[in-house]
Amino acid sequence: MLPASTQQNAINAFVENVLLNSNFYGLALDILTHDNRTLVTAIPYPTTDKYNVQGYGSARSVDEFRNQVIAFNGMIQPISQSSSISDALLYVTTSLPAGGVKSSLIIVGNSAAMIDNIAPILTNQLRSDFDIYTVGVGSGAVDLSPLSSGTGFSFTGDTQQVADQIGLKMASSSPSVYCPPPVTTVRPTVGPCQCTGRWVYNGDLAIAFENIKTNGSQSVANFLSNTLLKNPDSYGLTNDVNGNQPSQLTLIPYPDSNTYPTYPYGWIRSVNDIGNYIDAISPLPLATPDPRISDALTFISAQPTTLNSKVVLLVGSNGTNVNAAMDSANQLKNAGYLVITVAQTTAASVFQPLASGSQFALHIGDGNDDAVAAQIASMLLDYSFTCFDDGSSTPSPTTRCPGTQGTTQPGTIGTTVTIPPS
Repeated sequence: MLPASTQQNAINAFVENVLLNSNFYGLALDILTHDNRTLVTAIPYPTTDKYNVQGYGSARSVDEFRNQVIAFNGMIQPISQSSSISDALLYVTTSLPAGGVKSSLIIVGNSAAMIDNIAPILTNQLRSDFDIYTVGVGSGAVDLSPLSSGTGFSFTGDTQQVADQIGLKMASSSPSVYCPPPVTTVRPTVGPCQCTGRWVYNGDLAIAFENIKTNGSQSVANFLSNTLLKNPDSYGLTNDVNGNQPSQLTLIPYPDSNTYPTYPYGWIRSVNDIGNYIDAISPLPLATPDPRISDALTFISAQPTTLNSKVVLLVGSNGTNVNAAMDSANQLKNAGYLVITVAQTTAASVFQPLASGSQFALHIGDGNDDAVAAQIASMLLDYSFTCFDDGSSTPSPTTRCPGTQGTTQPGTIGTTVTIPPS
């Protein structure tokens, strides 16, 4: 516990937020025995005797332990030339003996200047009653292993993995059944137009894209791989906490769509899946360089859908076959699909006859790709949306009401009592 520095900040962050952040400890009272399974206290050094160390069991939760450390940081005591880690070791020896109970001592530090000649002597005495763990934290951390209980008791780093290794070793050396008290969590109860999580597109989305090995087609591929889902918050590609996957996407290259490996709606579960698919098919030979858009639209018509809302996003650069694709596009629109067209470099009006309206005919290639990707996401949300419950505790600031615009009254806060498994 030294005056503010980068190294001290690293130690504080690890001890306050990481060290005990696991399920290997039972800080609160066991609900069956009403006993504490893990009796913990924070012990600062050097000049340990100048601090108000509260004793074993004084911290009944991670928050209480954190508050102890924060309080010590608020009253850092001056140090002298003789100040060292031995101040803490001597304090434990004289004031906090193990008392016949299985005990552990975790030493966290960074500075070699804190290790004096007495420290190895004191830790050697303490080993008869304590398992001693050491953790070197921060850049250039000193090797504290000579003070530990030996192999497997010394660590370097401030990660959760280090904390979990320590907790697991402690729990394995002295296991005990622990039934924690109920956890009361505050979780919003939202109004009819609010979402605990985020609003996402709810429906099927078939992405038909041109693949004829031209510069325009390469730009189409780049847009899909790098930009379309650049801000994925408007899509629910994975399962929410209720097991639902709202945004069911698939890719259909053209021409000759039926010659490519294709997958059902919903196989795209991350932003990278689109780029990986395009990279995988790029070496395949082309049967024809003719950009037959109708190949993709006809293929999509024959595919079973999973959700009520159905959208086709057509991204291309060569519009020479637009007229030939009119019948297949109309067939999709008559079947209830919304068709959005995106023209790469070519004017939006070239592909507009295939779209569900002029407002759904877009254009990219002039430095506006990010804006168009955001516009597509907005169109999809306006067309069909649902609340993707990602487990967050704060309602989305955006409200959406079916068939209406504007906002609704704030949600109310409720409490949920959860009984963790014992």
